[in-house]
Amino acid sequence: FPVTINNLHPIKGRLLRMIIADQKVKALIVPSAMQLLAPDTAHRHRGVIYALPEPAEIEPNSTLTRSEALVKMGLPKDWSDKAIVLVFGVLNRRRGVDEITRLISSISAELNESRFIFAGPLDRATLGSQTLKRLGFLSEHGLARVLDQWWSSDESRPLFACADIFCTIPEKRFQGASSTVARALCYGLIVLAPIDSVAGQCAKLKGQGFLFRRGDSKDFARCLHAAAKLPCENIDTRTEGKEDCPLSTGLSNFGLRLKQVYEEVLAYRT
Repeated sequence: FPVTINNLHPIKGRLLRMIIADQKVKALIVPSAMQLLAPDTAHRHRGVIYALPEPAEIEPNSTLTRSEALVKMGLPKDWSDKAIVLVFGVLNRRRGVDEITRLISSISAELNESRFIFAGPLDRATLGSQTLKRLGFLSEHGLARVLDQWWSSDESRPLFACADIFCTIPEKRFQGASSTVARALCYGLIVLAPIDSVAGQCAKLKGQGFLFRRGDSKDFARCLHAAAKLPCENIDTRTEGKEDCPLSTGLSNFGLRLKQVYEEVLAYRT
């Protein structure tokens, strides 16, 4: 029976390897991040482990230009020549919003080339008053926009289309793949993340990651400046099939891939 789980987790991964050794499970469906980060393991258990991309409700829309997206989002005109950094999803401690705001605030004098968008419902229950003050400071000084609302997949298209960089600092204990990071990579964004995160390592292997030492403001600034110098070029999703290991795919393609797994497992059992 198929099980969707992150085989890279230090505890769950060990248990799953024990299960595989005991031949208790016929098929494991894991995020394709596992195939990207642990290709030897994926190859060794080929026929038992099946790596599938994250299912995405919609595909990236490359027809929306960056300038059109900026206008659609109502962003200031002077942002057009800045590197726009997107922090997307529920704005909470798990996503590292407290740490992101701390690092940005510590280098606010060096942000001439960058601007930030925090887009998602603001989870005030997990964020301290200091984090909320920092968000207010960045907004008041024109360095950031905080869009405190839930974004549907369709509504968020212009957010990804106008951004150059996707920033995430997941809690160190979170070692899973991220669907929002997979989506950002599909849009051609550079991912700014800690070097010890799954998201960062996936982005680096895709050639789209700038990784910094967790908690190090100078290293964060170095990576931010380096990423800001690169042009944003949205990826045409029609080239997805050419990728060796796509991290995200549309629902229809995901369904076809999942169907193939079931067919292969059932054929093996019969």
